[in-house]
Amino acid sequence: MPQTPRQRTVLIISQVYPPDPAAVGQHMHDAAAEIASRAHRVVVFTADRGYDDPSVRYPSRETREGVDVRRLPFSSTGKASIIVRLIGQGVFVLQALFRGLLLRRVDAIVVSTSPPMASIASTWIRRLGVVRWGRKVPVVFWAMDLNPDQMIALGMIGERSVPARVFDTLNRSLLR
Repeated sequence: MPQTPRQRTVLIISQVYPPDPAAVGQHMHDAAAEIASRAHRVVVFTADRGYDDPSVRYPSRETREGVDVRRLPFSSTGKASIIVRLIGQGVFVLQALFRGLLLRRVDAIVVSTSPPMASIASTWIRRLGVVRWGRKVPVVFWAMDLNPDQMIALGMIGERSVPARVFDTLNRSLLR
């Protein structure tokens, strides 16, 4: 009797995901649903509240077109200010990192630019995957925003500013 191949687990880290209307989340869902349709297990870590309107709450866990969506609390605080956004993103990244390491197995990670710091979680899950699963986990980076380039172009930060250097370091780390 022929053996069937083991189902691979793909982890997607995205602060936004449907029903949130943010474009990044819509694109991530299209990719996630396609991966799931090819007989892979897809787990998405996303925020439990709306990105533009944090008063909108989504179910903590659901299945959408074969995708296991797990929403993390306290990870979308709205857009009131940059510091509020950074706090929400930081909480999201920490939760994604720890919960990602608690998954039984991860065969690949897909990460985008929402939040820009998501690369931290994916990089550490990749590295610690050696201890957890016996190998480094491949990471697929889907660039949808140009951070920090768009902020520099808009004059929000300087080219040599600390935020620009931090974003550049995160991008370079992820791409390595």
